[in-house]
Amino acid sequence: VPARLLGATCVPQDGRGRQQAREKMRPLPTAFLCAVICGVISLLQVFYFLGVAQHNLEWTTMHKVSLGIEEDQIASADDYHRTRQPVAAHPWQGTCVLTISSFNNYGFVKVFFESVSFSNPFIDCFVWVVADNKEPWVGGDASFPRQILADCPDSWHVVVADQLNDYMESDSSVLELAFRYDMQCFNTVIKPLAFKYVFDALDAPKVLYFDNDVWITHSLSEIIHALDKYKLVVTPHVTQPVPVDGLRQDERQIMRAGQFNFGFVGMARSETALSMLAWWANRLRYYGYALPDQGMHFDQNWGAMILSYVAESEYLILRDPRYNIAYWNLHYRGQHLRLVGD
Repeated sequence: VPARLLGATCVPQDGRGRQQAREKMRPLPTAFLCAVICGVISLLQVFYFLGVAQHNLEWTTMHKVSLGIEEDQIASADDYHRTRQPVAAHPWQGTCVLTISSFNNYGFVKVFFESVSFSNPFIDCFVWVVADNKEPWVGGDASFPRQILADCPDSWHVVVADQLNDYMESDSSVLELAFRYDMQCFNTVIKPLAFKYVFDALDAPKVLYFDNDVWITHSLSEIIHALDKYKLVVTPHVTQPVPVDGLRQDERQIMRAGQFNFGFVGMARSETALSMLAWWANRLRYYGYALPDQGMHFDQNWGAMILSYVAESEYLILRDPRYNIAYWNLHYRGQHLRLVGD
């Protein structure tokens, strides 16, 4: 390597020059050593990140196997952005992501759909069921809902409450539910009607319902593919015992609220799903209050009956620790939780 590239000067032939050159070259070992150390550190960082990537790949592959998902069936946002189109014609096509809220939660809905779209760019069906009407039922100012509806992206399917009447029992209407329940309960009791609407009016083969305060950070393709085999996919609040330490919340509260967290429900259009939705809507007509002491917690605790009413081969209890992360299971999941990437 030429001496000038190492920061040294060429050595003259006379003695004085050699002495001066030696003095100038004395820093060379230190500079060279620093360069070597920096290079080694950089290599170690590369190996570390390669190891992390391999670890994450093994983690993901392990859960693919546990769900019976083949390697070439998994799609990610990286796949899409790299090819600028879905990798292949996969069964996610036609899958709809559904959420429900009143007009006042529009900000949550917008951020939620953006998080889904960012991590799942192959999904193109977004359904917002508004637990309200375009015009006030009883007087009032209609400018606020009109402003929100005008702001909604054209790619959304926005459904208002009175469009669900065709999916109610013949002697009832959505207006009956609106008078019976407060706003929060009303948002949840129309959930089975919203599923029925998306299956029927939009001809969707699969529907993934999420509460709009959920943050989606990764591909949903594993769940979508699971619905090729199962008619229902649900997630339990906890998959490990809660310590008896006198702190809230414990297993008693979870049993009263419901074994499954219905902030997410996945369904494939089928006789099983439609029968389940009809039964669920019938029960929520009168029993959808937030009264745990009376056996009711919104729409959610009815989900426990899935284990008795639906054949075991037709539902999946998704216990994968990457899903349904929330305060009720942080006593064990929080020990392993970290954010990776941007």
